[in-house]
Amino acid sequence: MHVVHEDHYPWYRQLWPWLLMSVPAATVVAAIFTIVIAVKTDDGLVEADYYKQGLAIHRNAAQTEAAHALGVIADVRFDTTRGEVRVALTHPEPAPASLTLSVRHPTLSGHDQQITLWPVTPGLYVGNLEPLIDAHWRLTLTPPQRHWRLEGRFLTQAAGAIRLH
Repeated sequence: MHVVHEDHYPWYRQLWPWLLMSVPAATVVAAIFTIVIAVKTDDGLVEADYYKQGLAIHRNAAQTEAAHALGVIADVRFDTTRGEVRVALTHPEPAPASLTLSVRHPTLSGHDQQITLWPVTPGLYVGNLEPLIDAHWRLTLTPPQRHWRLEGRFLTQAAGAIRLH
């Protein structure tokens, strides 16, 4: 004798249809979430004029070599409590009248800063700095004539000083 088991429950009370529908439903939810993230966050370009900067690589290398040949060394100290940056410059005479420090975020150009540093004593330059978010910042130090340049990277979580040479 063969017994046939019949379910008296409608389909929506069964487990299997819901399990089978849950995978496509989860995929749709994940896709909508991904689209929302893509629309709300704008990565932006790291540099708006990346083509011109690519062409200027050789000029930048010459400026870096000039700084090396002159023996230029800069100790950069960030004081975030006072919003200040201090640069102790070891440089042959004559000392520049001012310096420009570019502090660039690797991906978010909205956080970039260009700071003019003014001498307070011979070899010591000071300027105002906006607060920095935690990142690996790219630093570029140049005099007004831009005949030399120093570059380096600065991690805000590390100590507040870096030597550029």
